[in-house]
Amino acid sequence: IISFIIIGVILYVLLLIISNGTFQFQTMLTVISIFSVGWVLGYIVPGAPGGMGIRETVLIILLGNIFPTYVVVGVLLFRLITVGGDVLALGFSNMIRIKKLEDAQNVKLNN
Repeated sequence: IISFIIIGVILYVLLLIISNGTFQFQTMLTVISIFSVGWVLGYIVPGAPGGMGIRETVLIILLGNIFPTYVVVGVLLFRLITVGGDVLALGFSNMIRIKKLEDAQNVKLNN
């Protein structure tokens, strides 16, 4: 739940920046809810590898009434941001894995 809230807030702030909108708490809650629905649908829809495109379609359709002009650009930028986060997480996990392998090799050599 916390990750949905954080990621939903990031999406809302991104849409606010793009649209030069003003902060509204109720709208933020709506965006968080729509993001959560889009994520769940992307997770459970069969035939879409990793929910690819499902979340974005749901976001564009449901957020189109709130941010009509900027929703497509915002959702595409949001996708780039999430892919960038995934790439960073992969890099960090590989660095940790390599460090653990090096440590295991050093222990083996010292024994």
